[in-house]
Amino acid sequence: MNMHSYKSLSLLALLLTVSALIHGENLSTERHRLIGQFITRHDDYEVYSPMVKTEAGRLVCDQQYTHKKTLTMAEKQQLKKANYAYQKQHKKPIYEHYLQKLQAIGDQYARDLKKLDSAKTREEWQHKWSKLDKQRQQKEQQLWLWQKKQYKRIENEANAIEQQTLGGVDKPFYLYVIHSPKNENEPIVPLQGRWTTPQYLKEFNQSISPFLSRCGDIGDVKVLHYYKDNYNPLRNKWVKTEQPVIFFNYRFFRGQLQPAPSENDQHVPFYFFDPAQNSALTLAGFRKKQQQADRRAARYRETFKYARGRKPGIVYKLAPFWAHYSQFDIARRIFDGDMEGFNTTGEFKAMFMALADVWSRQCKSQVKSFTTFEVPYEAYAGSSWEMDGTQIIHKVKGKKIYHIDSRFAPFWSSYQPAVNLFLLKTRIPAIMASGHNLMRKSLKEASKILNESSQAFIIEHLQMARFIQQQGCSSATVQQMVSNFLRAANNQPSAQKAGIRFKGAEHESDPVLK
Repeated sequence: MNMHSYKSLSLLALLLTVSALIHGENLSTERHRLIGQFITRHDDYEVYSPMVKTEAGRLVCDQQYTHKKTLTMAEKQQLKKANYAYQKQHKKPIYEHYLQKLQAIGDQYARDLKKLDSAKTREEWQHKWSKLDKQRQQKEQQLWLWQKKQYKRIENEANAIEQQTLGGVDKPFYLYVIHSPKNENEPIVPLQGRWTTPQYLKEFNQSISPFLSRCGDIGDVKVLHYYKDNYNPLRNKWVKTEQPVIFFNYRFFRGQLQPAPSENDQHVPFYFFDPAQNSALTLAGFRKKQQQADRRAARYRETFKYARGRKPGIVYKLAPFWAHYSQFDIARRIFDGDMEGFNTTGEFKAMFMALADVWSRQCKSQVKSFTTFEVPYEAYAGSSWEMDGTQIIHKVKGKKIYHIDSRFAPFWSSYQPAVNLFLLKTRIPAIMASGHNLMRKSLKEASKILNESSQAFIIEHLQMARFIQQQGCSSATVQQMVSNFLRAANNQPSAQKAGIRFKGAEHESDPVLK
């Protein structure tokens, strides 16, 4: 790679690389806990499992997997039916007892209600009834809790009988395969339809069978494939562990891994197994998707906390600063230099127009030249009725004058239609979701609602106005925001990438962590 190529590297890509190292430390620790004990090494992968242990210097299988019988699918289904039959048989008398007790509570409540006729005032009756009804509800609640507890006991008994019959064989045995591909453009494993190729499975069996043969037959073996030193971030609060690139279900029978009959998750779309549609199946594609995910999550900002992640003359603001501005993420991204692909979106154009308007009004002393725009408008001014019942809508026409910094002018008119469409798509549904169905309102009522909800349409203006007012027109912070928005609109590299420096940037930046 020549010097010119090095200089053309995106700053964002470099930040993402540094961020990936920081973020990867946590995911590396998580994966280390997940995959367990090293079992064997092949040409370009290593195999691990948390279901093994070392005894006398030798890897052995967990006791529950040693010399167990592998049940057929029909046998497993028969066990499930027996489980259901046991629960049905033993829950029936519990339910009958529950109904009897519930009826007794109802009968007692009816008798007690008749006694309320002796109340001398309505207030006395209401007080006694309230107390009586509360007692009834408490008894019914206690009865329901009793039934729930008894049902749970029966379910546990049925499951215990099933597990005793299974002998533990139904507990999945996990194998984690960590790949170091020689060719990052080849699939992580050779694929044929929804499975690996027969040749790959044969080679995998040769590497893993010497160990698995110590375990006996296993009915459910899950083989999960990952890339070495490349990690899937935790996806959400429900997914607690790193997700594999691809996985397969097998059974280990007579010394060989075999595709599990009817257990290869046929509900998984075929594209999941197709490298042409699932780019993560190659290391190159996985890294690209990983960078995109990091960018969406803005993990590169983690590097801004440290001196090594900063450039001289650039303002760096951390999460607590931005938390004071709502619906401001697009502005924050542009400010940070994360601009690729945004300038065609309605969200960017709405924030660009807001910045152009607010900057031009609040920071006139900073503007070298203005361009004037006259924007015609029509406003609802009321209605009247003719003798025949025809409604006449009265409107007021006028022109709104805008004096805009000439640097923003080339985009002012061209962005407006996209901004209008963006606001209608995003704000009208929000207003209607709050309980206002504009389609069923008269023009006058709809206009009133829209006027009352006007702040929803100008949230970009309100947030940008507050940002500029609080930071100051001449501040490096505002100058960086203006510069990067203009650069994004003009398809130019960010100030960070272009090497531009803003006076006072270090002083205005949030402190670095030591």
